[in-house]
Amino acid sequence: MTGSTEDGRSSTRRSRCASTWTTVSVPGPIAVLQLVGEIEPVLQRVAGRVPDPGQVILARFGDIDTGVIARVNARVALLMPHGGVRIRERLSNLLHECQVLHAEPSFQTARSHLTQSDLYPEADDEEEAAVLEAVARAASPIAMPLLLRQAARLAERDRAAPREPVTADDFARGERLWRLIEPARIAVIGRPNAGKSSLLNRLAEFDLALSGPEPGLTRDAVSARIELDGLVVDWFDTPGLRLSDDPIEREAQTIASSLIGAADLVVSLAEPGGGWPDAPRTHLRVLNKGDLPEASASREAAEADLVVSSKTGDGIAALVARLREMLLPQADLDHPGPWILPRNALAAEWE
Repeated sequence: MTGSTEDGRSSTRRSRCASTWTTVSVPGPIAVLQLVGEIEPVLQRVAGRVPDPGQVILARFGDIDTGVIARVNARVALLMPHGGVRIRERLSNLLHECQVLHAEPSFQTARSHLTQSDLYPEADDEEEAAVLEAVARAASPIAMPLLLRQAARLAERDRAAPREPVTADDFARGERLWRLIEPARIAVIGRPNAGKSSLLNRLAEFDLALSGPEPGLTRDAVSARIELDGLVVDWFDTPGLRLSDDPIEREAQTIASSLIGAADLVVSLAEPGGGWPDAPRTHLRVLNKGDLPEASASREAAEADLVVSSKTGDGIAALVARLREMLLPQADLDHPGPWILPRNALAAEWE
């Protein structure tokens, strides 16, 4: 929005308002744009009219289009122009001229400027808004029953006399459960030919990565989003750890090291007689190729937490169960109390 300085020169400051297209960016009969924040100056500039809270009006959006404005409350309005690509583009440009921030509900640009209640005006309070955001973002299907029971569990907690305090264990459980919303990262490391790509293909149930007997066949990290018994994870199949003078392979090793450092869980994979990789951290040792005759008598079998065969599928179910329990214990899913979602960091701090 524009103003003026004491000497009459114009000045510009960022509007304390954000816009979000809530309909997909393909042509359609109607598009919906949500405005949140100090919306009245923006509505006056865009439509020349400011409806009262709860009012729905027909308005002209500049020289762009005629559409509907639904004023949800004091801080939220929905603009509904026709859904043509050019109309959306011109309306976005007009809002940009008004210094309106463009944001998406679950992206960091919105989270740094809006409260959850702003983003989900249909919610009765911040806790319900947090649940709605979690539902919208949840990656794992097993999150839904927990979230759908959240309202009843919160009400039961609030009726308790005296109300039980939230403990550090409650927050820790909430952080683990958040892996249902934002997938945890699993990095798999191993020496060349340990069968990392074959394991990924077995878990994904179709071929995602090249696999074969040639050492070093996978020189780049391969990532995939896969489901482990209802828990969705981001799986990183790193290149085989070995010394190399090849600059491309050295770069791949650097990337692999970064992935290992950022992973929530690191799986070391070995084949019989192949040895374990040298790595700064490992949470689970898995011997692959357990179908080979020499597997059971190998040193790696004695040191492994689990033995599997990517070729036959033996041990894969046990591996999936072990990984899910390490990332998200069943006790967390069965806990009768409410899910303590991460604290609301969506303070309305405007630049």
